[in-house]
Amino acid sequence: MKLDIIDEGARVIVNVSGRLEAITVAAFDEIAQSLPGVKPPRSILLDLSRLDFISSAGLRSLLTLGKACRVSGDRLAFCSLNAMVADVFNISGFKQIFKIYPDRNEAFAAWEKEAL
Repeated sequence: MKLDIIDEGARVIVNVSGRLEAITVAAFDEIAQSLPGVKPPRSILLDLSRLDFISSAGLRSLLTLGKACRVSGDRLAFCSLNAMVADVFNISGFKQIFKIYPDRNEAFAAWEKEAL
């Protein structure tokens, strides 16, 4: 798994590549813990276009990140899910829990509308 983080201050884009599973989840968690809680609250977008696989351990990590974002007042969303990841999100109920956008531009546009 590889994470590329683009910190734009008010918003953070995290490109997740590879596999998010039991073997890689600790590295993800370590980095993800630093994302929420920066003041003022930020918008955090995880771009999953290059995520090849996600296990239940990976889903648990995303839930933990989501809870931390809610506590800190940060916004968390996902974009660019491939078919396999979209199926896992659908089956696990994540589509009802999190905001999911087709791509970054849709997420940014939605956030701008919410800010008005």
